[in-house]
Amino acid sequence: MDKQNYWVIGGIAAIILLTFGIFFKNDNTIYNWKESYDVNEKSPYGLHIVHELFKDYPAGPREVIRTSRKLEELSDSLNIQINQNYVFIGEALNLDSIALENLLSFIAQGNTAFIASKTIPTNLMERVYPEICLGYEWTDYIYRKDSSVTLNLIHGNLQDSLGFDFRFFRNEQPKDYYWKYIDPDYFCDTTTSLVELGAINELDINFARKGFGDGQVYFHTTPLSFTNFHLMDTLGLAYAGNVFSHLAPGKLYWDEINKVEEVVGRRRNRSYSDLDQSLISDGPLSFIMEKRSLRAAWYTLIALALLFLIFRTRRKQRIIPILEANRNTSLDFISTIGSLYFLQHDHGKLCKKQGKLFLNYIRTHYDIPTQNLDEQFIKRLSAKSEVSEDLINKILTLWTNLKKATQVTENTMVDFYKLLNHFYKTCK
Repeated sequence: MDKQNYWVIGGIAAIILLTFGIFFKNDNTIYNWKESYDVNEKSPYGLHIVHELFKDYPAGPREVIRTSRKLEELSDSLNIQINQNYVFIGEALNLDSIALENLLSFIAQGNTAFIASKTIPTNLMERVYPEICLGYEWTDYIYRKDSSVTLNLIHGNLQDSLGFDFRFFRNEQPKDYYWKYIDPDYFCDTTTSLVELGAINELDINFARKGFGDGQVYFHTTPLSFTNFHLMDTLGLAYAGNVFSHLAPGKLYWDEINKVEEVVGRRRNRSYSDLDQSLISDGPLSFIMEKRSLRAAWYTLIALALLFLIFRTRRKQRIIPILEANRNTSLDFISTIGSLYFLQHDHGKLCKKQGKLFLNYIRTHYDIPTQNLDEQFIKRLSAKSEVSEDLINKILTLWTNLKKATQVTENTMVDFYKLLNHFYKTCK
């Protein structure tokens, strides 16, 4: 391996080490800005703070639902209790048919469900909100795109609302966000429709209540407002306190088992095909890039693949043969023909053959007709070949005499050859 290859490999290794240094330097100070909604996650968009606050929920003890069996126990008619709370905060709620029936039974007995999510299951809304307003069937939440909004809690009417400012950040920089809200067409009837409890910028309803049986269901389309990032602010904490004041005074059940990502929740809704695909912003590598260990493994895999290609290509590449430069074989041909005629002592034929090859050379290389070898021909050939007119004139004069001669001496043949050879060596 030569010295140049050592430099190439050393440079590649330096780039790989620099890449790892950039991504993992001071990693303890880099936050995970993905919306995880994980109760154990202390990153900006985790739920560690709100989960800890509910440990001291004054109205009753808190219990985390981690198995599907728990919902079935809550709806058991033999253990009917009222004024209890079911709380879900996440991107999307995933309910199969059994879990749905258990939750609805729990609510209908006189309990409260609080669901803060970016999408809502269609099978749930078809049961809780069966009314059709002006021909509209329930689809899903819609959205507005902005980097910041004001969330209002409605007390009687919008003029008496309380405003709380919320911004969306990604990597400590403000970014546009899809703030979900409920289509206003679903508030068509003040007696049977949803009840407005909160809005985005006093226009788009993001917090509403709907009665079901003897209980209540609260829908909140902005789970982002309950994450660690916003509860660190006094105003964000006050907003959450006002929202959770709607909960019943009994025991609280926190759902951790039925959480899925928004894209999964929307795919399971009938309206998924009609949604704006720009809502699904996470790429296939987003999960890998969010996790430190997986991210390190991914970059290591790429580095190893590059090194494999470099060394594998070097080992398998065949030696490229050295090709000789192209040669002008015309002169070799003339020499061969000349030798043949010279052995036969036919100097006239040899001179005539050389003269014809000379005229053919002029036609092919300089594109000059050779029918008339006059003064104009001599000037054109001299201009293109950069050979003196005197030499060309001598060649043509001798060629004219040779064509008429019956016998040609050896000296004449040598003189003609010298003139032609001088032309070939000096022409351009």
